[in-house]
Amino acid sequence: MSIVTVRRHVAVEPEAAWAVLADFIHIDRFHPAVDTVKHLGGPTHGLGAARRCEFYDGKGISETVTNWVDGRSYSVELSEMSMPLKRASATLAVGADSAGGSVVSMTMDFTPKFGPIGMLMGAIMMRPMMRRMFETILKGFEHHAVTGELIGKGGTPVAGSGRATDGSPATA
Repeated sequence: MSIVTVRRHVAVEPEAAWAVLADFIHIDRFHPAVDTVKHLGGPTHGLGAARRCEFYDGKGISETVTNWVDGRSYSVELSEMSMPLKRASATLAVGADSAGGSVVSMTMDFTPKFGPIGMLMGAIMMRPMMRRMFETILKGFEHHAVTGELIGKGGTPVAGSGRATDGSPATA
């Protein structure tokens, strides 16, 4: 078992940060590797919500919510993934920052395939790779939460997708 956690301070109130996280079916709005998301049935958020994320590289992953604490966090079980993992779960959470704003975190708990060799591969290669990926995701999250702009492939903001001057979403 390996655990990776990354935190990021975000200059929005916790309620605003949670509103972005709680929009479970639309993780593609801030995740720089997710091209499209398909709702797999059931609720669109909360316990039991399920989605299929298709990545720009042609791979994908399915996620089902296994824990939901409204206003604070949710956890998902990952399945149908191309990563060499026996099992994986992830938690996205938001809390108040003492300096104002929020602290948003991503934690993944995973078990690599291939026994002791997989555990070594997890420690040497997978954990650092996941840490960098989570840092990039949370950077996209921050940009989206602050500006309302969608995040495209590789973390590039999508022009014209931010908020209008009155704070409402811009229209294309």
